[in-house]
Amino acid sequence: MSLVTYLGVRTLPRAWRTLNTDFPDYYLTARLAREHYDTSRVYEWIWLQRQKDHFGIDQRIVAMVPTTPFSALVVWPLT
Repeated sequence: MSLVTYLGVRTLPRAWRTLNTDFPDYYLTARLAREHYDTSRVYEWIWLQRQKDHFGIDQRIVAMVPTTPFSALVVWPLT
């Protein structure tokens, strides 16, 4: 019971203040693929950060390290 109380009082309110998702990672990669950029560069961290800034994505860090460009195809229709 104390774990549920702790989760409801302390953890959930903090989690709702900042929602960190992987959506910008997938969106940026899908948009780069749609606009015919060289997708072999999506694992180059500095280049990907420059593209994020160029497209105006408001998230500190975007990285495709744990995912594949193929998995970004789910977001393709949104680009």
